[in-house]
Amino acid sequence: MEVLIASLEMIFQRKKIKRVVLCSGKVYYDLKKARDEKGISDVALLRLEQLYPFPYFEVEEMLKGYSHVEEFIWAQEEPRNQGAWFSHRHRLERVLNKLNIENSFKPISRPPAAAPAVGLMKLHLQQQQELVDNVLKRDNK
Repeated sequence: MEVLIASLEMIFQRKKIKRVVLCSGKVYYDLKKARDEKGISDVALLRLEQLYPFPYFEVEEMLKGYSHVEEFIWAQEEPRNQGAWFSHRHRLERVLNKLNIENSFKPISRPPAAAPAVGLMKLHLQQQQELVDNVLKRDNK
């Protein structure tokens, strides 16, 4: 079983990449579809298929050679105070520190909330589109 799946840009076009986006689950497909439709070629997507135990070695191997990247983003559908970001941000930072990469991961997610879902499909779809747009937009700093 693969624990980490990278977009082809991540492997073959390292120098061209300006933003690395890590995520887990279905949001990967939404991000990939939007990135491809918009013709964005400097954003690499990296999907973690296994969160526990955390695949330190695999993430480290994949991120080697990306010290030039402007942004590292963790994208998740869940609210900021839930999901993998809440429990894995220190693991992601540990990998960057080990590689002497000075950037840190920036989370992009739904805002903190008491419930994991908003309860209305229309609002869910709107929030999902905003999340995808925020991950792919150029001025995330």
